[in-house]
Formats: sequence, C-alpha cells, structure tokens
Amino acid sequence: EFLTYADTSSTHLINKIKNASKPLNEMADVQRGVTPFHLMDEPIYPTCRHALSGSVRRYTIEKKLDAYIRFDETLAEPKPERYFIGPRILLREIISRQFRLQAVKATEDFVTNKSMQSILAADGGPDTNYILGLLNSNLVSWYFLKISNIAQRDDFPKIVLKESRSLPIRPIDFTNPTDKAAHDRMVQLVEQMLTLQKQLPEARTGHDQTHLQRQINATD
Repeated sequence: EFLTYADTSSTHLINKIKNASKPLNEMADVQRGVTPFHLMDEPIYPTCRHALSGSVRRYTIEKKLDAYIRFDETLAEPKPERYFIGPRILLREIISRQFRLQAVKATEDFVTNKSMQSILAADGGPDTNYILGLLNSNLVSWYFLKISNIAQRDDFPKIVLKESRSLPIRPIDFTNPTDKAAHDRMVQLVEQMLTLQKQLPEARTGHDQTHLQRQINATD
C-alpha cells in the first residue's frame, strides 16, 4: 500500500515539475569536455591550454595542481573553445554519495574532460546563478533519480549529456514582478553560497569553520 501511494505521489509531482518547466537545453548550451585528456605539467606546445586537474562538488572546484592540455587536432573529440572560457556552469557526470547532482560556477579559463559538462546560459534567459541553484537543488536531483534508468541501475550513478539537456528548469517571466523577484533572490543566494564555499577552506580556526558551515547549511 505504501509503495503504491509513493509511486502515485511521485508520478504526480514529476508531472507537475514537467508542466511548470522547460528542458535545460532550451535555456542553455550544454556540452561535455574533450577526450583524450592527457595532462602536462608545463605548456610545452604552443596550442596548450590550462586544464582542470581536480574535481567538482556542489558549489566548489577542488583543484589539485596546475596542468595543461594540447587543445588542437590531437584531440579525438575536440570541442569549441567557448565551453572552456568565461562564466559557465560545470556539471559533474558522477552523482554524489548523497545522490545529488554536483555543479559549480567557473569563471577561470580551463579545459575539462568528458566527465564534466559545461553549461552556458543563453542570452536573454535566466542568470547563470539561477540555473546553478536549480541544478544543485534537492528537487532537481530527486527528479533526475526518479526518471533516469541509468541512475537507477548503475552502482555509480551518473548523468549523461542527453539527460542533462532535458533537466527541468522553471522559466522566468521577467515582466512579472513576482517571477523576477524569485529569480533575483535565487541569484543572490547562490552568489552567497559560492562566496561562503570559497571562504571555508581559508578559515583559520575551528570556530570560524563551524560558523561558516552553519551559514552554508542555512543558505543551502
């Protein structure tokens, strides 16, 4: 009886989300990174570009060291440079152990591998921070895990490019004061979260770390 109720309830909520949203690829350009991803310590070729050596978690980029990659015809799956420069969202393919999507805002220029997806907000659409906040929300992660066959059957759940492009994003009517206010509030909260996450590793005392973590939890 409980499972039947849960399934019915979930289906109702999934349909409600679909009806109130548009797929991500209608509001942003989504593409995965390059392959192969052979990193170098020094830019020994004129075509070398900075590359991400590290990982992405919710609202944070964990860099390990300075690294470079040849960004030229040696790549088996090259991508246009626009996916690796300027403000953009990075969405990690692997889902976290807490079964959450993992996305962050990047502003530095660096190339990423195929396990990382770059998301460029469309001109005239919602702000990058608005999209980031939705991608990192409990609701969108729940939605994805409910509808994804890959996430359900895989021991290491992940999100492939096709699924990322179909993630539900609530559109904003910027002529509607209520819509615009909700959008702007989300943008503000996400910017606050990004700032707090940058401050956390720089905290010098346990008290400061605890204080920042409480602010992060409250903002999230």
